[in-house]
Amino acid sequence: MKKSIAILSLGLATTLGLVACGGNSGTNSNSSASASASASATASAPASTSAAATSKSTTSAAAETTKAETKTTQGTISAPSGLPSEASEALKKAEGSAQQAVSEGYTVSKKALEQLKNEPSEKKVQTSDGTVYYNDEFAHFESKDGAIVCVQSNGAWTSIDSSGVTIFVKEDGSWSKTNPKDNLYTGVNADGAATVMNTKTYTRATDVSSIETPKAPGPIDGFKGTAKTPVKPTKVALSEVAGIK
Repeated sequence: MKKSIAILSLGLATTLGLVACGGNSGTNSNSSASASASASATASAPASTSAAATSKSTTSAAAETTKAETKTTQGTISAPSGLPSEASEALKKAEGSAQQAVSEGYTVSKKALEQLKNEPSEKKVQTSDGTVYYNDEFAHFESKDGAIVCVQSNGAWTSIDSSGVTIFVKEDGSWSKTNPKDNLYTGVNADGAATVMNTKTYTRATDVSSIETPKAPGPIDGFKGTAKTPVKPTKVALSEVAGIK
């Protein structure tokens, strides 16, 4: 159950991370910081409330299970025991809050990037990904497909597009991706162990061979960080949900 909540919260966490990138991008970025704080306050409140409701519902709900089977491009996945009905309702509310937060996060991130373009503290360079604005800690740009990308000086990077698809890559190359349109979560640990899960049925794929690894942003001249290349999946994670730590 905790892992289900973690998956729903992942898109929210990634979004807030992107917003924070925009808000901390320079000594004079007060307007960006204000937008980031506003987004964080708006998004965090419903998510926290839903998580608390879920925890309470899980404790009191009776055991009521179902079986289901679905298919994804990653293979056949068979559903485990279903969640108690009250917990399922709470999860639906949490999911709705997370999706709304992701949508708002993209809007705020895009506005923050536009504001950065006018910041005198930001440097600008043309790369294969487009025009990048950067300082000592972060580099930001809008990719050719419209996603807002933030690269940190330690190599970690994040991406979010207008449809809510979010990617979060850590320093060690582990990564996760949420696709709300397809109800799909993908996570890969640093050792290649991977999870593909349907976020509505909480079922896992038994084959990870067709997982598409995200492409890291290209080099940025003048910026001290280099975007970490995501680890390629090599095996199915057998216990914990990969990508969530």
